[in-house]
Amino acid sequence: MTHVTEKDVLGFLENKITYHVREIHRIKEIISAINDNYLESMEATSSMLEGLSSELLAIGHQRQVAKTPGRYKPLVIPESYRPQLSLSLKIAFVLSKINAGVKDEIASHLMLLQPELQLEPLIKHLSTVLSDLKSKNLLATIKDGRRYRYSLVQNSH
Repeated sequence: MTHVTEKDVLGFLENKITYHVREIHRIKEIISAINDNYLESMEATSSMLEGLSSELLAIGHQRQVAKTPGRYKPLVIPESYRPQLSLSLKIAFVLSKINAGVKDEIASHLMLLQPELQLEPLIKHLSTVLSDLKSKNLLATIKDGRRYRYSLVQNSH
């Protein structure tokens, strides 16, 4: 039987908080897409996250304030693909080549450029990063059935 320390429990609980914050954000985006009321949803999510940040601060964690829309650095399209690039920059590179694509198409292109990637973890990470870039208005989206077709925002260079 392994010994569980207080540090292990706190780490587990911190991971649960992170997971649930991501899930809440994802669910809010789904609801806003259904209601087509994206801006109000983002304000509600921001308020909710600030409340959660206050709770984390109360238990000794440093507060992280969410940035307001419009204050994000634009995506800079890399001149060449390199495995060391962040997933955001890899997405920008792929979208600069294919113009627009759904998550699976973007994943396929990334797998062609970097065959050692594993598809399932890539898809999960891609979902998170695409959602984040969309919420920051760094990617444009068009509803394509039940999926989104992503493209670069015109002012991204």
